[in-house]
Amino acid sequence: MLKILLLLFSVILVSCDAPRTNPVDPNNPDNNIIKLEGAVKTVSFPNVPIKNVTVHWQPDNLYTNTGTDGKFSFTNISRIDGWLFFDNENFNRDSSFIHWGAQRKLNHEKFLNAVPSLDSLEFYSIVENRFQITQKYQVVIRARIVDYDGENDIDTVFVDNPALDITKKLVFNVQTGFYEKSLSLIDLNTTSLDQLIGKDFNIKVQDLDGRIFTIGRSNIKRVIKEEILTDYPKSNQAVSVPFELRWKRFLPGFDYHYMIQIYTDEVNPEIVWQADDVSSDEISFKVDTTLPGSNFFWVIWAIDEFKNRTRSKPATFVIE
Repeated sequence: MLKILLLLFSVILVSCDAPRTNPVDPNNPDNNIIKLEGAVKTVSFPNVPIKNVTVHWQPDNLYTNTGTDGKFSFTNISRIDGWLFFDNENFNRDSSFIHWGAQRKLNHEKFLNAVPSLDSLEFYSIVENRFQITQKYQVVIRARIVDYDGENDIDTVFVDNPALDITKKLVFNVQTGFYEKSLSLIDLNTTSLDQLIGKDFNIKVQDLDGRIFTIGRSNIKRVIKEEILTDYPKSNQAVSVPFELRWKRFLPGFDYHYMIQIYTDEVNPEIVWQADDVSSDEISFKVDTTLPGSNFFWVIWAIDEFKNRTRSKPATFVIE
């Protein structure tokens, strides 16, 4: 029995040292089958597989796509050092240099950085009619941005227009979830908003790695310079609740709706009442809410379909 076991062990040793003649054996020095495979995942943790990534093996100009498991494979390709490219519209295009050495089979894992995207964008003009200054002009930019690598991957959001030499950083508003900025005529390097109508501004995001993505663009569609004239109450007229706010009919020649606001009449006014989405057919609105205090002013806004808006002069009143 011992002789039989020794004989079998000797056969195994000889077979291990035997030449690799199987043509599909990866350790066969004459094997020409070369395999490059791997997986593509998100750079953010947890590293989730990314499907539908186009993978390009440049030396042989071959393409394949990742499956739902994020995996890809190239078989029987040239064993030549070269570039592997990864492309998906939702992620930053990336590449890896593949060095084979003596290997005939390589497994490569790639992690892609998500491209931030624009969830919503507001880009509109504001005209405020005042007593001291005839009209005050502003442009408001508000952008809600989605980054699948997380908000912490966003370093800076800014708006620019190279032709006008304008670059302004937007500030994140924790309460609204928007990156926001109000720009004056001085900020916009102009003396009239009319000069900016139709000129595109780019919305850009810079991530923590310093990569800059242009995720959208917009422009001012209209500047509403027509003034809404208030009728009652104004000039500190006395009223008692309930009372009616009245204004002159406003006919600017485009679709719009009203927004009405009541503020405390003090150095730092506070809004105490507001009515949204009031029909453009109205010329009055009933207020039946008890207001805190006695001295107030009210304003009425006309807002078009692009959110461009104009505001009336403040009209003061007193509650008896």
